[in-house]
Amino acid sequence: MIERDWNIQPPTGKCAVTGRPFRDEEVYYAILVETPEGLARQDFSAEAWAERPPQPRPVSFWRSEFKVVPPEPERTIAQDDAESLLRRMIEEGDAATENARYILAVMLERKKKFYHRDTVQHEGRPCLVYEHKDTGETFLIIDPRLRLSELHLVQTEVADLLRPRREEQPPGGGADPAPGPDEPPAEAGGQGTG
Repeated sequence: MIERDWNIQPPTGKCAVTGRPFRDEEVYYAILVETPEGLARQDFSAEAWAERPPQPRPVSFWRSEFKVVPPEPERTIAQDDAESLLRRMIEEGDAATENARYILAVMLERKKKFYHRDTVQHEGRPCLVYEHKDTGETFLIIDPRLRLSELHLVQTEVADLLRPRREEQPPGGGADPAPGPDEPPAEAGGQGTG
């Protein structure tokens, strides 16, 4: 049983056959193949695509456009956005987050940050093949086949994870603050004297 999604390497930036680097906005073809280490990506220039060796047979393939990625500005965001949360969940590989990873990937597809390239069967489970719009990275996300009755719970869970965090609680686990100058101290045991 699959217990994780895969973060396949990003585009290599060069043709697997000729070794020629791709130019900005050049059309190329990408494939996913099974290797002893798992799924691997290979990229081919349009010229080399027709002469690609027949083996290994790809699990999935698609046509894309190479983009030279500008250096990413330094991020100082305190809370997780959908993409960084998905990346963290994939890296952690916790099977309990499978449904949330699926919802996050669909959110990123709707925001046009991910392109759905294919749906493949891998180890008997449906996997969605996504390509990141800006970086060209490939993500395989397990489709958990959520029932309509489950969607609301998972969406609520994801919304809670994306919500900005409150300031850290003071030491003592958030105990009641000390009474103000005009308030009497609370009686021990909650009983008044009387």
